[in-house]
Amino acid sequence: MKLRIIKVGGSLFDLADLPERLGAWLKQQAPGVNLLVPGGGALADCVRRYDATFAMDEAYVHGVAVATMRLLASILSRVCELPLVDEPPTIGPATVVLDVRRLMLREPAAPGLALRATWDVTSDSICARLTQLLAADELWLLKSVTPAAAGLEQLVQEGIVDPEFPHYIAESSATWQVINLREPTWRDHRAGP
Repeated sequence: MKLRIIKVGGSLFDLADLPERLGAWLKQQAPGVNLLVPGGGALADCVRRYDATFAMDEAYVHGVAVATMRLLASILSRVCELPLVDEPPTIGPATVVLDVRRLMLREPAAPGLALRATWDVTSDSICARLTQLLAADELWLLKSVTPAAAGLEQLVQEGIVDPEFPHYIAESSATWQVINLREPTWRDHRAGP
């Protein structure tokens, strides 16, 4: 059974029909274990502005940005009526919202390239790292934008994925795709190996 990490971009949280769109997209996928991981969205942007004002320690700010993911995980769980978990389910198929905090505490000691505490590492890279830590088969990045080009370098240049994403996804064997969930029909824009 496939293990999927599905990043639900924070920019999608202004869609009143997000639960319906997400549910419809999930129905198009083969059965598996679906771990929904929200990005930080506007909350992370607030943290970024406060950091620009106060020039805080990078490790501290990174932790606060991850906390915004936890808050949006709670909201996503509530509006989609899905369980909120801090570990992947051991049986499936299942769809759950993943609070990444527990995994993030263990992450620096895990094999592979550890996440850096920098604004160049966003929820995209966190999800790419999770594909390695959890041996996930697929990574889906659900966003509010359609990439103009399909290449990974172009996605970084367009700001579709963060600058560190290529390093973390390279260490994973998961396939990955970027989907604009705001489009009436979802199109695949880039598949990894």
